[in-house]
Amino acid sequence: MLDNLEAIFEMGELMAPPLGAHHLLEPVAGGADQEVGAGAAAHGPSPPMAALHAVLSSLSEQWEKLEQHARNMRCVFDAGDEERRAALVEETREMLRTVEHEQHVVEEQGETFLLSPYELYAVEQLRAALHVQHTQLEIYLAELTAMGQPEACEPLAALVIVQQAFERVLSKGKQLEGDQLMVRLLVGATARVEHATAVRCSMHGHEGTTAAALSMVENEQHELDAESMLACFPVRFPQGTRKAAVRLRFEVDLELSQLGRSGVRGRVESGGTDPLGGTDPLMVMTNQKQWKDCEKKLFRCDAFGSSSSISWCRFANTLQRRAIAATRQGLEHTQRPLSSYDLAYIHASFFNGGAAITESQFEHFWEWYGWTMQMLRYQRFVCEMWTGGFVYGYMSKEDAAAALNGQPPGTFVVRFSEGFAGHFAVAYIHHDGAIHHYLVKSTDTAGAKITLADFLQEAANVTHVNHFEVVEMQPVFTRLPKRSVLEPFCSKVVCEPAANSGYEESLCC
Repeated sequence: MLDNLEAIFEMGELMAPPLGAHHLLEPVAGGADQEVGAGAAAHGPSPPMAALHAVLSSLSEQWEKLEQHARNMRCVFDAGDEERRAALVEETREMLRTVEHEQHVVEEQGETFLLSPYELYAVEQLRAALHVQHTQLEIYLAELTAMGQPEACEPLAALVIVQQAFERVLSKGKQLEGDQLMVRLLVGATARVEHATAVRCSMHGHEGTTAAALSMVENEQHELDAESMLACFPVRFPQGTRKAAVRLRFEVDLELSQLGRSGVRGRVESGGTDPLGGTDPLMVMTNQKQWKDCEKKLFRCDAFGSSSSISWCRFANTLQRRAIAATRQGLEHTQRPLSSYDLAYIHASFFNGGAAITESQFEHFWEWYGWTMQMLRYQRFVCEMWTGGFVYGYMSKEDAAAALNGQPPGTFVVRFSEGFAGHFAVAYIHHDGAIHHYLVKSTDTAGAKITLADFLQEAANVTHVNHFEVVEMQPVFTRLPKRSVLEPFCSKVVCEPAANSGYEESLCC
């Protein structure tokens, strides 16, 4: 785990800042001053990455201390040195306080800064590593306490989830890859596993979920690797959860040798006695029409938890993580994240640039934003057009006009309509030199074989797309001929225009 973290940070230093548009301290209409992570500093690591580097350094030192700590515990047990045992108890508590401080530092980055995708990835990995370390120290503390209590016979062990790299809204029948969901068994310094059953995975309700809403899990039992004490779970979900949030929990029956005693038996569960222990909340949907509602519930849980109001940075970082997952990308390799401009537009348009975001504001925002994500995720080839920079997306009519300023007739950009949720709008330079706006109607892309690119290819009034990318921290539009660049996203079906209210009637005249 530590080698993987070091590799992440080495790669992060080499990567160009993915957010990289402008520092959000620059004026934004209706916006509040915010700090941005990647790209905020002209030289050296960004403030959050510097803080995360410091946590990684502390984490590395702590692992070394843990190894020595375990050796010292075994020596103390063998010698029966009560004075040294008491000193080790205090050392363990001090190490726990250090880990808890580092956990606070990691969480603080997401509350204070707008993080780049790679910084978000580093946060996730550090959070998982710190959780493992904290759990191991709790086992050691319980073990040191038990040294003075010969009658204690509970297994000194814990199951921790070390990997859950899968989308939280899953399709019925979906099977995870082998390395997407992994658990690890941790044991005490004096403990040795004599026998372990297969680790079992089960589904449990989250918050108000009833037993009737739960689906089964298939391929749910897997053996622990004898050397690494890891078990991988390529589980499958044969039923939906009826839009109810659930968690996966794990359990294993153990027989241990510990504290000089053999045959210590017991059941160990992930999360211990915590009723919310287990994976992050997830849902299994039976059809893609459920995705928007399922994602909304999980987004709210992820961002707000039990709070009714959170910081803009926390909200924006949740938005970034979930948008990347919704567009089928990974935090470690993100081709098209939400840029600083996307986030500034959302912040000003839906939240008045406020420092705090409320649940009621989120409800209003989701009625529009949820449809944009549904389109990106499920409309044929649209996700590929988004990641390729052929759909700008989050921009106003005024922004579109600025992007088209000085361009010849036929140049266009594709954005999300502000007034018609779930629709694209095309801003283009008409042959009269004026900027016109056309709402793409459902009939323009009706049927599974007619794509957005098909419609644009057949539209006579648009000839060149303003392709978007970030170069040296600034958005750059490049005028490209639509015939060649949109070809990979076409199904070769002609799209007929239809009538519309409030927009140009056609892009073809």
